Amino acid sequence: MKPVLLCFALLLLVVTFSCEKEKKSLPILTTNEVWGISQRSALSGGYVTDNGGASILARGVCWNKSSGPTISNNHTTEIGDTGFFVSTLNGLKPGTSYYVRAYATNKFGTGYGNEVNFESGPVQIAVVSTDLVSSIRSTTAVSGGVIDYDGGDASVTSKGICWSTTVNPTLDNFHTMDGRYKPFADLLTKDGYVVNPLKDEIGQNTLEDVDILVISNSLNIRNTQDWTLPTPSAFTEDEISNIVSWVKDGGSLFLIADHMPFPGAAGELASTFGFELNNGFAYDTFTGGSPDLFTIKEGTLKANSITNGRNELEKVDSIYSFTGEAFQIPEDAAPVLILNENFISLMLSNIFRYYLQADFRINLLELFKNKVLVISVS
Repeated sequence: MKPVLLCFALLLLVVTFSCEKEKKSLPILTTNEVWGISQRSALSGGYVTDNGGASILARGVCWNKSSGPTISNNHTTEIGDTGFFVSTLNGLKPGTSYYVRAYATNKFGTGYGNEVNFESGPVQIAVVSTDLVSSIRSTTAVSGGVIDYDGGDASVTSKGICWSTTVNPTLDNFHTMDGRYKPFADLLTKDGYVVNPLKDEIGQNTLEDVDILVISNSLNIRNTQDWTLPTPSAFTEDEISNIVSWVKDGGSLFLIADHMPFPGAAGELASTFGFELNNGFAYDTFTGGSPDLFTIKEGTLKANSITNGRNELEKVDSIYSFTGEAFQIPEDAAPVLILNENFISLMLSNIFRYYLQADFRINLLELFKNKVLVISVS
């Protein structure tokens, strides 16, 4: 009888150990859309909804040129457990399509989020610095330059100097009336406005016959191809002074500054009217970078002369937007869109979170009996 009892005891132990065996589960998470895209870098991230019953050992994003990237490919590593995180994708090649997935690893293995696809910024025009002119004579002179940026992975096919008897423009607009903003210029023309490009320095008399000045995403030449810090002003002190004087005398300014680096380039001009621009990205942690809905009903869109329009047919009760920047407004400004507590401001010198309490994306300011409109849109 003893052997029988021994077998029964062993069977009971096996059953007991099998019931107590730990259940294996991988983390569950989603991948955020990619934003802040440049030639060499981009931003993404994810949201870990379930750690699988074990602490997260590593999390981040992985990317590759082919579908289904894993942590054996390019990847970032962030600390933390469940919740939202942001990662920077570095070392990209210009004009290249990439696939991205968020990942999270616990002691049981690695779980992946949904796959998203994006294309890095295209190869662009090279940036050069011009040397001072020397050995000046009546019909000849000597100059040269330095290639500061080759435009990406493109090889330089020719280089030299060019000259003219006219002055080159000092502003470099990312959006111009014959480029990305052509639909905007065409619409204004159809509405009866006479729209002309501004290609010269803004002198004391440049704007004397102008009623409305539209400045859209102006950049200092240092940032035309390199969207990294520093981001110096796109305007000289004299130009800023001339614009302010023109507004005081009756002009109306429409200043548009998207996400970094554009707020840095427009910051000094905006500050003269009381606006403090954040040189980063306004990011909605709830939607994960997807288009954001602002409505009159929820109080994130305010009723004013813009949203009310000229009649009932022109009234607007909701607006979609995404990314852009956040900025603070002076006391006498009237907000149009209000960023709620879900938004953070991602500053790209060192990515960190800055929770916004009363930042506005679009504002109106009645100044010197004229209107200054500051807007950040994507």
